[in-house]
Amino acid sequence: MKIEQIIRGGLKSAFMVILLAISVVFNTQKTYAESISLTISGFDSGNNIDFNFQGLASEPAKVKDLDLKVVTDNASGYNLTIASAGDTTELATANTSNPGRIYSLTTPKRAVAFNQKEWGYSLDQTVFKPIPQKNAPEKIWNKDSATPAAGDISGAGLPKLSIAVRAGEDLSGGAYKGGLVVTAITNPRPKVATFKANPRAKRFIAQSRNNFGNCPLNNKVEFKRSQILDTSKTTTNVADTNSDVPILIWSDVDPVTSVKTIYWYSEADRVYAPVNAIMLFSRQSYFKNDAECFTKIDLHDIDFSKTEMIDSIFAQDSMNSSPSSLGISVNEIEKINTVKNPEYAFATTDLTNIDAAKINFTNTTNFEGMFWGARAPHGFNFINLRTNRVTSMRRMFQSFWGPENFELPMFDTSNVTDMFGMFDSLNHVKNINISNFNTENVTNMYSLFALSYDIETIDMSNFNTKKVRIMDTFFYRNYKLKTIYGPDRFDLTSLASSVNMFEDCVRLVGGNGTTYNPGYVGNAGYARVDKPGLPGYFTKKQP
Repeated sequence: MKIEQIIRGGLKSAFMVILLAISVVFNTQKTYAESISLTISGFDSGNNIDFNFQGLASEPAKVKDLDLKVVTDNASGYNLTIASAGDTTELATANTSNPGRIYSLTTPKRAVAFNQKEWGYSLDQTVFKPIPQKNAPEKIWNKDSATPAAGDISGAGLPKLSIAVRAGEDLSGGAYKGGLVVTAITNPRPKVATFKANPRAKRFIAQSRNNFGNCPLNNKVEFKRSQILDTSKTTTNVADTNSDVPILIWSDVDPVTSVKTIYWYSEADRVYAPVNAIMLFSRQSYFKNDAECFTKIDLHDIDFSKTEMIDSIFAQDSMNSSPSSLGISVNEIEKINTVKNPEYAFATTDLTNIDAAKINFTNTTNFEGMFWGARAPHGFNFINLRTNRVTSMRRMFQSFWGPENFELPMFDTSNVTDMFGMFDSLNHVKNINISNFNTENVTNMYSLFALSYDIETIDMSNFNTKKVRIMDTFFYRNYKLKTIYGPDRFDLTSLASSVNMFEDCVRLVGGNGTTYNPGYVGNAGYARVDKPGLPGYFTKKQP
């Protein structure tokens, strides 16, 4: 919808008194909005504003302010433009024998700097601008959302529109007329579509264990956008009920490779992932049957800015299976970095073909379970993962199937308070080095390394445990654990419980030869460097 107000002006000389009259008319044109209205007020009488000059040349420019009001329910907002109503920007009389003119400014200036016979407009009541030509209107305001029910008004969402004019000593008597067109037009409202949520989605912590096992080698599926609609295929609409237009999907199988591709198509200007994108592209995705596995996902043209949860979004194998030989690659995986709550995002996901360098999750403070049960036996580059704001790393790598030598050198853990089960039940990992961790604010280290049956060496030599209250089952049943590089001693100032802290670490030996003793499994006092006369289970790391 488009609304124009044509402001026509006249200049009248009688006893050297000049009048500029401004009138308003409306023109409505249907475009994008359900409704829009523009109101201009502040006229002296009717639709006129009067500029009275007594000493034509000596008087400075005079200014009149007009109040604007716009009301629209268009979600994309509106813009205002201004231009001359006539073919020229001059104010002139209807008398062809009168050569007098008042001209538009040619450069912005303050009213006090106006030359004789100049006029202009301002939105800040300070600097006045030239009058735009009729065929080149100037945008003076833009808003990208609907107005309040009461509208945007000058002083509350809109500026005032000021008109300034200065007379001249050689003007003859008469009515000098011209005008302005102020136009309000709604911004285009893009057509929007959103994928529906997976009806089988469950938050990861509520998911039941499945028996899928590894992905079958012959049932590979890819997912990507098609730029054209294949009308020869049977399609299914997977857009949610609030979408402006459908999102249609269909499948096709390559006769040579036997790879199945699921295509999606929409006429929407913007396509969103659902707010709840849990398991959206998982083994249990509604795009395909459970006997198939995605091996390639293309997120091009899918907007995740409204998505809040993505638990197991790419998971294909079951929780207890070994690393899949297929893996999954995701084009433009960086799209998911805007997600507000990426807990359990890569749970039970084979990370072999995931481009880790593009993952950062800069907007979150909670990394709970992010790589729970994920598999990266050949390593995974966590270098760009933004952890400096994170407060919870609870279960972050629980059941993670990692490389034999596992390090996280770029992790900033200075704000983390919760490390409950962070490395619980690691698989395949023999040596873990987290000596760079800053743990000065951590309060919960329950089961930090528990049940990591393959682990042999832990380097936590710079741990600060002053605020830690819970250390229960810290190293519980790490049957192969031999060496712990730790600080000189754990600070137990805040400790409330350390039940079964070292239980069944049967191969553990301190740096001075102290061996595992079942009688001290819950004694946090043994969390210290082993020295003559002062037994402990830690070993001092040599420089």
